[in-house]
Amino acid sequence: ILHDAEPKGTSAVGDAIKNLVNSIVGAGIVGLPYVFAAAGFVTGLILTATAWFLVEYSLRLLVRTGMRYGARNYEDLMGLAFGPVGV
Repeated sequence: ILHDAEPKGTSAVGDAIKNLVNSIVGAGIVGLPYVFAAAGFVTGLILTATAWFLVEYSLRLLVRTGMRYGARNYEDLMGLAFGPVGV
């Protein structure tokens, strides 16, 4: 009975990306009021700005390193950084 109800994977790639972005952004938006309530408004702004800076900087490092060493995706970049899987 349950085998007939299995999804057939008919989602478009764009729909999957929208769902992923919605999940990530939604979790961040839900957590922000707690940060501001626990830390205060000014400290919350400083923490949010610091987190933004660190994320921006780390993404730029990943992109620059990938471009320098010819890694075309995250998996290739991690393979260059950490070696083959299971070794």
